[in-house]
Amino acid sequence: MDRTGKASLSAADTRALFDLLGSSHLLEQPVLSAATIERIGRLIYRARADPEAQQTYLDDFPGLWSRIGIDVDPLGLANLEDRVARSEGHPQLYGTLTAAATDYPAAAAERNYTEARDMLGVPGGLPAVPNDAPLPLAMRPAHPSALPEVRAETLRLGAMDQAVRVWPDHPTDDEDKALIKRMEETDAYTEPRIRAMFRAHGIPSPALVGRAATHSAYLVIQHAINDPGLMRAALGQAKWMAARGDLPRIDYALLSDRVDCVLDHRPQQFGTQGSRNPKSHWYCPIADPNHVNDRRAALHLAPMGDEAIFGTAGKPSN
Repeated sequence: MDRTGKASLSAADTRALFDLLGSSHLLEQPVLSAATIERIGRLIYRARADPEAQQTYLDDFPGLWSRIGIDVDPLGLANLEDRVARSEGHPQLYGTLTAAATDYPAAAAERNYTEARDMLGVPGGLPAVPNDAPLPLAMRPAHPSALPEVRAETLRLGAMDQAVRVWPDHPTDDEDKALIKRMEETDAYTEPRIRAMFRAHGIPSPALVGRAATHSAYLVIQHAINDPGLMRAALGQAKWMAARGDLPRIDYALLSDRVDCVLDHRPQQFGTQGSRNPKSHWYCPIADPNHVNDRRAALHLAPMGDEAIFGTAGKPSN
């Protein structure tokens, strides 16, 4: 039972719900009513028979996450995801509920919550919900995108970019080559389209297209290695957008490190790229490695361990 006394959906009803959401493209509509958003949220919360699809429709491209700042409230979505996680015995992700034994250890909780909230654009320092009550999921009033076609296209390109970057755990050589070929073909399609969008609008802010579309633009741009000018121009914008909270700080870190590693072949700042093994094809050292976790902390990113920073040889002795 959930807090409203509603039982979890059966496996058949769960399949029907997600089939309907997929076939109707309901979550791709420009704006939904508050009542519709709330109803979808309640049903997704109850759809525990398919946790993978449940998570997709919470925080992936066809899901509620893609509507943040349009008609889905970021704090409401954080609260919904926390309640789903707790119902399945997992730690809450955003810290919107009162603490429980299943949550992260206290020493790591606030750091983890801050990093997760930054992705959604949820302000830090908000109190937990008394009695773990559901928060409103829908924005009231809704905030329709000022650039709906740009928003829709950017989300589409971002979804394509991520779909081809799902790698199996142990691919064969043939599978690896096929995946790389598919990725290159997708990048050849998305790159000129994101370039045209950038020339016309720069990176549109969340106020214009919603946070998910802004994030999607950076996902595609960081892979546009055949257009160094685009990556560099976007990096300049990313820095000040992240500083004012319009862009997840991880997006700035990823793009900054890719410019350093892939374009300029120099040490990266935040440790988001490649391997610290000099024999690896993906080798990319970290500048001033003893202070990389200070730089990561400034962006609300989790600290790295010594092996991730220095490689298997470990931290050099003084």
